[in-house]
This record gives sequence, C-alpha cells and structure tokens, in this order.
Amino acid sequence: MLLGRLSGSAVATRYVMAAGIGIFAQTLLMRAPFRHCVHGLVVALAVFCALSEIRWPGHFGPPISGDYLIFVIGFSLPALYERHSRERADRREFLLNETNRRRMEDTLAMNSHLERLSSLGLLTGIFNRRYLDSALVRSCDVAKDHQRWLGILMIDLDYFKSVNDTAGHQYGDLCLEHVAQVLQHSVRAGVDTVARYGGEEFVAILPDADEREAMLIGERIRASDRSGRPGRRRWRVLTVSAGATAIRGETGLQFSAEELIAIADEALYAAKNSGRNRVIYLQPHAQCHLAAVGSG
Repeated sequence: MLLGRLSGSAVATRYVMAAGIGIFAQTLLMRAPFRHCVHGLVVALAVFCALSEIRWPGHFGPPISGDYLIFVIGFSLPALYERHSRERADRREFLLNETNRRRMEDTLAMNSHLERLSSLGLLTGIFNRRYLDSALVRSCDVAKDHQRWLGILMIDLDYFKSVNDTAGHQYGDLCLEHVAQVLQHSVRAGVDTVARYGGEEFVAILPDADEREAMLIGERIRASDRSGRPGRRRWRVLTVSAGATAIRGETGLQFSAEELIAIADEALYAAKNSGRNRVIYLQPHAQCHLAAVGSG
C-alpha cells in the first residue's frame, strides 16, 4: 500500500487490492495464532497510516484515501474469521483427543486393576491358582530359552485339618493369611512369585535359583513361619513342610510346568513322611528327559 502511494501511478489502487489479497492469503496460510494475526494486521495498518501522514519531499502521487483502508480491513475480516474458526476447531479436536486419551488410559488402568484383582485370592491377598499356572509356564519358557535356573517350592501347613477341626475355620483362615504374609516376606522381593496352589498348599516360583538357593529360601520360610502365630489365640505353634526342586534349562532338555510341580509335590510328600516341619530337596533330572538331537 505504501509502495502504491510512493509510486505516483494512476493504478496505485491496484497495489492496495494486491495488499488486501496478500493479507487475506497470509492470514489463511500461516500457522500463527488468531490473536497474532489480528495484532499483525493492526500494527501493519497503524504503521502505514503513520507513514502516509508524513510529508515527503517531492511529489509521490495522490494520497491513499480512507476507503482503501476500509476495503483492506473488510477484505481481511473473512480471513481472520476463517483463522479464528480453524483455531477453535483445532482446539476442540485437541481437547476431544485429550479426553479420549485420558478415558483410554483410565480404561486400561481399570482393566489392569480388574485383571490383577482376578489373579489375587480374596482371603490371602496373594496370587491364585489361575495366575500361578500361567506364570509357571512363562518361567519355564524363560529358563529353557536362556539356559537359566528355575526353582520351585511347594509349601504345606502341618496338621491344618486338626487346626480347622479344633480351633474352627475362622482361625484356620487366619493361619492361611499368616502363612501368605510369611511367604511374601521370606522370598526375594520383586523376583519370586508366591501363589496359593489350593487348600493349605502354596507354591513359590524362584527364577535364577539353583538347588542351594531354593533350599535356603525354603528354610527361611520354615523358620519364619515357626516364629510367629496368627492372632492373639494360641492353639499351637504353626509349622510348615516344604518340597523343593530346581532345574537349569539346557539345550535339548525338555521339562514342563506340570513335571516341576509334580517333583516339588513329591519332595513335599517326603517331607511330610519324614516328620513334617522340614524342607526336602528332590533332584528333577531323573524325571525330565533329553530330546533327541540331530536328524535321521
């Protein structure tokens, strides 16, 4: 617009129209916020008006009248409105996406919480048999794929039927809660997995635990459980028996979760027959087998 005035040309109005088209296109195409577009237009017009009032030496053609300014402003308003509408739509879309994202996160968190609750026993607060079966399969796969040790403990309360028959099932439930707490505090935090196998039997999955480590953890559980009694009522000192086994994944060595549980259960049966309140280890290699290697 200023160049149109300075040119002294009879077609200076075309410069004004070109300026209006330029402002219109710039407002639509550039990604500046709406308020910046408004500020830029106001500042540009203010600078032009200030320069047009200056009396330059010499002849610079006819001054640009106010109707040209009104034309440029009127021509720019639709572009500003479009910029404002697009910005509102972008903001609305962003808020909608943010709301959907938060709802998705809440839904995933709720599903994860519900899944965890479905894997926990209501009485003991530790993992149940459903979770144990899947966790044991995963642990066996890791041990076989990476040639790592895997230890298993099968723990059983001694004389639990007598506890229920003599002291009542409510006290028996306290005993189960007590043993579950002892197990959680006796195993390696963040490494081992403790679950209720069924009735008064519990299982501890011990990744990277060889026979010596499995026996140490079993003895720690046995000693910790003997040192405490659930509730204030003293009926008898609780004791537990445990069967332990451990195996290291090797090339060609085939074993399953069911086989390891069966070996640990056999070791537990031996501990029961030996007088209870003890931990017995059973070597699993005699029960597991080597797969045929080679072809032909």
